[in-house]
Amino acid sequence: VRRRVAARRAAAPSASARSVLFVASERPAYVAGPGTYVMQLVGLAGGRAAFADLAGDWPQVSLEAVVARDPDWLVVGRGRGAAPLA
Repeated sequence: VRRRVAARRAAAPSASARSVLFVASERPAYVAGPGTYVMQLVGLAGGRAAFADLAGDWPQVSLEAVVARDPDWLVVGRGRGAAPLA
């Protein structure tokens, strides 16, 4: 597994990395930080965290901040505890 992860990291384009915002909860908005498992997977796929500069694993952000960052991809988590979009 480690060899496959290393190979994927080497193959992932870094200059053209798309920004990805993974939203775990909408109200209030909590997003995946760069150290979370989900953003590590995004990184392996060649993406980068839209809020990579924020501290913490699941920082709370405003909707205005999301609009200002203008992520290339928006992923909204669903499951237990996820608030519905209104």
